[in-house]
Amino acid sequence: MTDGANGTDGVTYAWAPPEPAKRKNRSGLWIGIPAGATAVALIAASLVLIAPGASVAGVQIGGLTAGAAAQAISARLSTTEVTVESPAGEVTVTGADLGATVDATAIAEKAFADNPMWKPAAWFPAGTGVEVQVDPAAAAAMLRDKAPGTYRAPVDATVAFDSVSQSYVSTPAEAGEGIDVAAVTEALQSAFDAGEATTSVKAGLVPVDAAVSTERPTPP
Repeated sequence: MTDGANGTDGVTYAWAPPEPAKRKNRSGLWIGIPAGATAVALIAASLVLIAPGASVAGVQIGGLTAGAAAQAISARLSTTEVTVESPAGEVTVTGADLGATVDATAIAEKAFADNPMWKPAAWFPAGTGVEVQVDPAAAAAMLRDKAPGTYRAPVDATVAFDSVSQSYVSTPAEAGEGIDVAAVTEALQSAFDAGEATTSVKAGLVPVDAAVSTERPTPP
């Protein structure tokens, strides 16, 4: 019937407007997509990250990749400071100054292999200790340069021809002295193990052997 037409009974009839179509609720879909993507990202991350709570010599490496953990370990060691108190004065050196090193890459890779994030049973493991390597000769040279007043150079032995006696005469070597590198290395190791950025140590002066001596070396 035409809109607004009169019926035979005198009543005006009109078509009712159609009801609007119901919109589909897609909120669940939009919420589900980000949640699913987040879950996938978390799973992927857990395959390459070290378990939470993992630490190496006081350095927290949980939640890091092996590469990032290696960098964190090396950075902490190189910046750890040791204030050396000696009879000849006080000097502060860092792990980098002493040439201190650790195999950070191997340590971090082992930490990930033993304690990956995807393995909840490996979370919050016991800390791992690391032995710090220091070249004694390089460390002694650095301490000498930083605090020249703590160092007395050794004198090498010599051999010279004596015209009076018509023979060769030797002059024994004289030992020098310098800061005890072993004590400084031990202090650095202790601070690194404890995760301390700074430490101090009282180090005495110890003999420094001459490179050339008339004495026979002691067999091992």
